Amino acid sequence: NGPNGANGANGANGANVQNGPNGPNGAGTSSAANAGASLEILLTHLCLRRGMLREVVRGLCFRPSEAGTDLQTSVRLNSNHAYLLDALAVGAAHDQLPPPDRALTHLHELIELARRSRDEDAQSQGSRDEHVFQEHPVESVVIRGCLHLWRDAMARESTVVSTSTLSAALPTFLDMLRREEHIADVLSVIANACYQRPDVHDCLLGAGLRPATEQPETHETHETHETHENSAEGFPAAAHDTLCLILGHARGNPDAPLAREWALMAVRNLCACSQDARDAIQALEKVEGAAATPAGGAGGQTQNATFKVEYDASAGGWKLG
Repeated sequence: NGPNGANGANGANGANVQNGPNGPNGAGTSSAANAGASLEILLTHLCLRRGMLREVVRGLCFRPSEAGTDLQTSVRLNSNHAYLLDALAVGAAHDQLPPPDRALTHLHELIELARRSRDEDAQSQGSRDEHVFQEHPVESVVIRGCLHLWRDAMARESTVVSTSTLSAALPTFLDMLRREEHIADVLSVIANACYQRPDVHDCLLGAGLRPATEQPETHETHETHETHENSAEGFPAAAHDTLCLILGHARGNPDAPLAREWALMAVRNLCACSQDARDAIQALEKVEGAAATPAGGAGGQTQNATFKVEYDASAGGWKLG
């Protein structure tokens, strides 16, 4: 038991030092963080890069009976899917390459699945519309996560999205605006998608307020202005409806503080290189604000709901006032 004996093993250079900063406890914390980052990268690679989002979503169901056969059937969403979207958002932010077109298609399918699941459940339980989102937090998180991935993908100029994907997704986004679902998130997707993408302008202005389940008409490609003129006569009306829908959210919404800014950016990007958008805005007529009666009170207050769009020669672009 002398200085160099067995008891000395517990000294400064003994075994107890193993629990220091560089010992197993410290390494465990670092390993857990690295494992989490590796999992997010792996999920991003599998779901977005390799196009296996459908399989992963089905595999995360609690029971095989809830998995269905694909995302078009009744897959039962749960907290695992909410975590999946959080992980994909982190992994995609560190991905140097934009997601491929099929990944955007699968994300749109997941949005439709979550909306359908939420609506069916709300209808069966007799939920009121204003409480749908609070009563279905998982579906809401999944939809928001998919929209954020779409938004970030559209923010990259190198992202290539096919006409078929746009024709399927844009009517869904417009329907969500009409139903006031995730307003700011949807407008952020539209605003980023419209930036210097003429094909997005054509699909968006041609989509109008057509239900998302309805197949698009014969507007598969709009590569020239002549195609617009030779398309169905409802195209200008659809463009008018789309712009009015976006402009309607430029008034400001206390429940969606960023909606106004995203709506203005969407209109700006549309007008920057779309003659159809400029023509549709010039055709708008000035209207008076509608009278709104406060809840629980008598009398009406006039709310300004008018918009003015004019060309600013000094700035060389269109300005919304």
